[in-house]
Amino acid sequence: MHRVDALALIKRFLIASTSTIILPELSLEIIENLENSNAINIKATGTFCSSCKPSFFWKAIDGGTIINQSHVNEHPNSIKWIPPVNPSNVEYRILCSLTDGEGHWARKEMPIHSNNQSIEQTRCDLTNPILSGVTISPKEINFGQSMIIRWYARDNQDSFSDIRIHGQYKTSTGWGLIQADQSSEVFLENSGSLNWTPPESGNDIQIRLKAIDQSGNESEWIESDAFNVNFVDIKEIPKQPVLYNPGKEVITSSITILWQKVIDSKYRLNADYYILEYAENQVFTDATSFIHYDNSDPSQMYSSNSYKINDLHDDTRYYFRVKAVNNEGESPFSITQNILVNIPQPPSKAHSPSPAINESNVSKQPVLSWSASDSDGDDLDYYIRYGLTDEVAYVIRSFGSENKAGVNTFDFAEEFNDILPSGSKIYWRVDVMDAQGNKTIGDIWSFTTESTGCDLSIINITAPEQFKFAESSTFTLTVKNIGSEQSKSNRIIANYMKENISSPFRTLKNTFIPELNPNASMLLPLIVQFQDRIIEENGQVYDNILISGQSSIEFSLAYQHSNDTNTQNDTFIL
Repeated sequence: MHRVDALALIKRFLIASTSTIILPELSLEIIENLENSNAINIKATGTFCSSCKPSFFWKAIDGGTIINQSHVNEHPNSIKWIPPVNPSNVEYRILCSLTDGEGHWARKEMPIHSNNQSIEQTRCDLTNPILSGVTISPKEINFGQSMIIRWYARDNQDSFSDIRIHGQYKTSTGWGLIQADQSSEVFLENSGSLNWTPPESGNDIQIRLKAIDQSGNESEWIESDAFNVNFVDIKEIPKQPVLYNPGKEVITSSITILWQKVIDSKYRLNADYYILEYAENQVFTDATSFIHYDNSDPSQMYSSNSYKINDLHDDTRYYFRVKAVNNEGESPFSITQNILVNIPQPPSKAHSPSPAINESNVSKQPVLSWSASDSDGDDLDYYIRYGLTDEVAYVIRSFGSENKAGVNTFDFAEEFNDILPSGSKIYWRVDVMDAQGNKTIGDIWSFTTESTGCDLSIINITAPEQFKFAESSTFTLTVKNIGSEQSKSNRIIANYMKENISSPFRTLKNTFIPELNPNASMLLPLIVQFQDRIIEENGQVYDNILISGQSSIEFSLAYQHSNDTNTQNDTFIL
């Protein structure tokens, strides 16, 4: 059994992204040689990773001159080539290069002998490089120590420096890639030796090397003797933890404290547990302590620890600190952090209304006012409703109203642009909201308006001397404002009534009544027209046929304004 520490896991993770690289390999063969023909088919077969996109590059070379070349993406790949006919014996070279699209190459060369009679393959491959003498020393080290890998590689055609070395190491978890320290290269330089630090511990670890020349020819894998990398767990006294700043204030009675995990000089978790303290003073008198055990995965060394503290008091500043502990000792406390607990309280109900509760004889355009407060000192805003019942159905100001936010008065003359009904009981309510969005619903208050206003009345009608069938008739109406306030504009509507059935006049002119001051009156020449038939338009039936016998005309005000103190005199029947 052996242990894999945190640094090994990180290195293993980094290596995993490259350790599965499959270097491309390539082979060439003649698949068809037609007798008495200079045509030749050459097939290229490659191996590469499953996700790679291979490309083949072909060249036919006569001495040092390229006489043909092509580029093909299909695999396996073959070409049909007809070398020039030459009366003398000529040796051409067919060169094929394979790339896997990931920057890795393999190359093969096939010499072809040609004369004016036939074509023949003189040899199938170049000489492979030779690798030998793979050794390691020492054969037992502690984790974090380095060892020396030695080898000897040569090639009949390529120079010593043109040979590349591909190395792998094997543990119980599989093969990994050997790389020079601080290097991301897949291949090693053919320096003959490498000072290498195994990235993980274990027993019976083995390495293997192979040499690759510039043409892509490879040697056999050569394996080393097995060796051991011992895991030595050397504890260090924990370093001072870093406690994160929790912010200026919290609006709940709980808070989650965060701090960095403590690691040692070899990037391993280095705390068995942490002691967290908090108090209401900077010297931590009567402090409360908690122990937090760190049972996290060793690979999560760069994540944070957290601890939630509940039942904190409102309007109180708390101070926090943490330290790490293991078998070697304990760290200093972290730098102290602090935060204010400021739990928002809802505002008080609106109170002290004006007009006073149940006050009577109040202006029909009153100025409402009230008071409210908030224990947190937040700015306040108001939502106002009113109505003729305690359901207060009408909203006359909303929260956040432009230019009125936070104003604790409401002027009907300025904001409502209308007059409340005379002698009516008015119900109203003020809801309060603070800057945190906390709302308090208000009580329902009431007052009664003064019994003053206008009284627009039809006091007299003069009828024409006679009515003519299917012709217009003019009635002179006397309209007067017998109230104490100016009346609003209105108009007259008229209905022809016969046999207890009422029908509006289809043709009705001069119906408008302007605003009238108190005691002012006017004569209104109202024109109606009787018809020679019953007319139906837009769903309305107009039966304005003049009949002999008993019938009447009803004249009425079209609108009942809230300022009208008497609606009993709004209708006149002739």
